[in-house]
Order: sequence, then structure tokens, then C-alpha cells
Amino acid sequence: AITLQNTENLSFRFCHISNTGFAGVYAHFHNGFDEFYGNLIEHTGGNGIKVQGQYPGEGFVSGYNTIVNNEIHDVGELTGGANGIELSSSGYNEVGNNFIHDVAKSAIVLYSAGPICGDIVYAKQNRFHHLQVERVCQDNAEAYAIYFGALSHDNTAPNYISQSVFKDIRSEERRVGKECR
Repeated sequence: AITLQNTENLSFRFCHISNTGFAGVYAHFHNGFDEFYGNLIEHTGGNGIKVQGQYPGEGFVSGYNTIVNNEIHDVGELTGGANGIELSSSGYNEVGNNFIHDVAKSAIVLYSAGPICGDIVYAKQNRFHHLQVERVCQDNAEAYAIYFGALSHDNTAPNYISQSVFKDIRSEERRVGKECR
């Protein structure tokens, strides 16, 4: 429904995004200081909200976005591999007080795109808090409620999760996943 590229300081507040063939919101490449607050995103073909930066070595261009107080549900109805909120090579974002439910794959996904792991990682210093996650991993047994992948091994720029509630996770293995390729 909404595609963003090369934006700063945009605010999407109290929108109702429904019945899309692709993502509810897709922000790719340079997008920073944008706000998604109090929105209802439902019945999308792809992800609810996807924020995608660039590959390692191409420059840090995506970050400092706020994704707060949204309800995201029934996403991934066409692809089966879609997530509630996905951050790819994006850092310093706040994702909080969101209610994410009835999702085909994962509620939250954070990863650095590309083959480099460690030295050049843009997915850092993200803060996830006060999330309510229910009935996710419905169409994909290899999904996780929250997935973090291809992140730095050092602790100089960690990502944070705090005070969140997860219930009725339907993946074969109910866990929080973290890996580095």
C-alpha cells in the first residue's frame, strides 16, 4: 500500500491499511526518522511493515525510525512467508507497544543483508519493547516468533528486547532464533 524511498521525517499516524497485494508499508534504501504510530495494518499479501537498508559496504542509510502502538494482523496471506515487522540492514530503530497477531511467519525479523557478518553490520542498536505477540508462525514451521540473523558478534552495538509477551506460537519449535551466516 505504501512504498517509501529516500524519505526523512515522515509521519504515518492512525492509518488503516488493509487488503494489499504486497506489504502494508515497504520502506527501502534511504529512509530515516520516519514514524509509524497507531496504525492498523491487516490482510496484506506480504509483510506488515518492512524497512530495508542497503547491503554491507554500501553505506548506512536506513535508521532512526519509530514503529510504535500499531496493530498488525493477518499479514502474509498471499506469500505465506511474510512477517509482521521486518528490519533489514536498518539500525537505531524503536519498535514498541505493538500488537502483532495471526501472522503467516514471524512477528519480528531483524537481520543484516548480504554475506558479511561482523565487521560491517547496519542492523544495530534497535530497541524492541512492550510487544504483544500471538498466533504467529501459522504457515511456516521453520519460523520463529522473533528472528535475529547475521548480526555482529561483538557487543559494541547490541540490539535490545524487553518486556514483551508471546503466546500461542505455532512453529514446530517455540523459540527465539539467532544465527550468523
